[in-house]
Formats: sequence, C-alpha cells, structure tokens
Amino acid sequence: MFAYLAVFFTSTVLMGALTFDFARLANLKAELQTSADAGAHAGVLRFMQSGCGSGTAYNNIRSQAQSYAVANLAMQATVTVDSNEVGDWNPGAQTFTALGACSGAVDAVRLVVSVQASGLFMSLAGVTAPRVRARAIAWRCTSGFSPSCVTPRSVLVR
Repeated sequence: MFAYLAVFFTSTVLMGALTFDFARLANLKAELQTSADAGAHAGVLRFMQSGCGSGTAYNNIRSQAQSYAVANLAMQATVTVDSNEVGDWNPGAQTFTALGACSGAVDAVRLVVSVQASGLFMSLAGVTAPRVRARAIAWRCTSGFSPSCVTPRSVLVR
C-alpha cells in the first residue's frame, strides 16, 4: 500500500515539475517574441522617419532595432540579439533578403533574439535548459502590396 502511495506521490510531483517547466518556457518564448517584435518594429519606424540614404542611416536603423530589443526583458533576463539585418521583404513570395547597405530595396528589418532559460526543475535532473529563440520581421508596407496595407505603415510579418 505504501509503495503504491510513494509511486503515486513521486509521479505527481514529477508531472507538476514538468508542467511548471513547460509553462515557464512558453512564457519565456512569449516575452522573447515581444522583444523581437519591438526591436524589428522600432527599426522599421526609424527607417520610415529618416529613410536609408547612407551608411549612417543604415547603422541607425540597426542600432534602433538592437536597443529596443534589448530594452524588453524576457523573464527579467536581458536578451541577446543573435541577428540584426536590414533588407527587402517580398510579400508575394514571403521571403526576406538581407542587404549589406542602404539601397532602394530596403523596406524591412529582421531580428533574431535569444535567452538562456533558467530556474527550471529539469536542471535538477541534470538536463541542460534550452536556449530559447524568437524572430520577427517588420516591413514598411506600401499601398498596393496587400489588402491589409492601405497606407504606408509598419507591419509585423514574423
């Protein structure tokens, strides 16, 4: 009888810990996505304000995207910007092409951010906590590309 109770209690505690870890990882992913969205959106808004006519403007767009992404914490942890690219979004093909400098084709910013998960029960069992990533693409939408795009504005594509 006590053996069954011990097995039941142990399995219940393990299932609770597993549930807690998955919920925490889902929350971390959601907060990380907010960070990526904010950074990409801020980069495109900078482009819409100042254009992209020079190397300085190109660097300002990337700097704005980086600073907004890092300003948004994920589970009280500072995020790492893994990739910060300015380029061209093709709405028909749903593809992003990174461009190394300002040109007439620049109309989007793509960010990939990540953070190392921590505070999980899985680490007590010797399982390494995963590094969680999120990406976002923000696009300067102009009239005619999409039914949802009536005036020039920034649209999160992801």
